[in-house]
Parts: sequence; structure tokens; C-alpha cells
Amino acid sequence: MTSIVCWKNKENEALWVVSDSRISNSTSSSRITDYFSKIHEIPLCFKYSLFPLKNYLGSIGFAFSGGTLIAQAVKDTLITLLGSLQPLQEIPREVLIQKYYSNEPFPTPEISNYPSLIEISDLTYDIISQALINFESQTRGEILLFGYCKNANKFKAFTLKFYKNSIYDQQCIKPVDIDLSEPYVFGDQVEVVKNNIKNYGDDSRAPLKGLAKTIKDAGYIGSVGGHLQLAISNQILFQIYGIANSSKDFI
Repeated sequence: MTSIVCWKNKENEALWVVSDSRISNSTSSSRITDYFSKIHEIPLCFKYSLFPLKNYLGSIGFAFSGGTLIAQAVKDTLITLLGSLQPLQEIPREVLIQKYYSNEPFPTPEISNYPSLIEISDLTYDIISQALINFESQTRGEILLFGYCKNANKFKAFTLKFYKNSIYDQQCIKPVDIDLSEPYVFGDQVEVVKNNIKNYGDDSRAPLKGLAKTIKDAGYIGSVGGHLQLAISNQILFQIYGIANSSKDFI
């Protein structure tokens, strides 16, 4: 499975998410790979239907544990849909061409018309529902959508849990209270990760160090392990970092 931690780092007013990088067999403790990305960037782009040039609105984060096949399919679908948004009000093609050749910026939709994170979460819920209908095997997992919601002008995060066996399937969507002092931990070994985080006290990067210790203690075999991956979302930028061998690479 995996282990993921989300928290609001008040040191630099940003939302931080860190994960391990191990993929293991769901029916045993056998390791598949230690270099698998669990955190991804979902860019929000729009284009006018009469002109092919895309315009960037921002990005949100996508992290998951369990259900790798379902999560990857959902992530790829979101990238396609949210990367091809269209404004509610079109602009004449000749105006767009004139602005393009004169190096003028294209008109940007009002922020109130940007898709909010809760709307994106509802869309993700629908995508998961369709995926579970056609998925024949047993599966379970959790997806975290996070970032700075320009529509609401604040940091937000939502978690979507899903489960399916031979009898029924179910899923739920809940907001994550990122303003709490305690970070949100999900995946495997939740209590172990929480205890390791507490050992670092009020350090703003305690969740990062706590998960790093969990990975180090896990060793070669286990559902949590591999290396660290980090994503940071602030009001301006969304930064996602590669898989690192140690928490020192982020400190």
C-alpha cells in the first residue's frame, strides 16, 4: 500500500504532502518497486474553442494509497478533463488572433468561474464510481485532492475513499481539516507514523521527518518503504519534487 501525510506548514504558509514510494502486492508483503510516485500534479488549463492555445490557471495535487490501477486511471482522466477547460463566455476568433500576434494576454475567466476544489472532488467521485462498476477485482484505496483553491481563496483538501469486493462497492468523500495542529495521515501504519511525528515535537517539518523514520525502520519488506516524495502548494506555485533517498534532501 503506502503512507501519506498532509499538513499545513505555517513556517511558510503552504500545504505540504509527503509520501513513501513503495508498491507492494496487495495479497502479500512482497515488494514490487521502491520507485513509484504517489503524488502528482493536476494542471488546470483552459482554451477558447475557436483557438487552440492553452492557458494555465494553476494546479492541484493528487495523492493516493492502495488501489494503484484505479487511482492511476482516475488521475489520468482528471489530467485530460481539467487540462481542456473552456470558458463560459467565448471570444471572437479574430480578437484572439489579433491578441496572439500582438503578444497581448488572452482574457482570463473570472476567478469565481474557476472550478473549485469541491467541484473537482465531486467530479473525481463520479469518475471513481464509473471505474468501480467496470472493475472486476477486489480493490480499496484513498485519494487526496489538495491545494490552494483560488475560487475559495484558501487552502483546501478532500479525501475520497473507495472499496469494492465481490458483493458490493462503496465510496465516500470528506473534507480534511488542514488547520488542525495534527497532520492528516492515511494509508498503512497510520499509528506508527503518527507516533514518529510526535517524537519531533513542534518542528514544522516533523511529518516529513516522522515518515522518513518510518521508511527507514521498515527495511526491505513491508507495505511502507522505499524513499520520500514531497509536494508543496502555496498561493502562487505548486511544486512537486522527485523521489529522494533521505529527508535531508528536503531540509
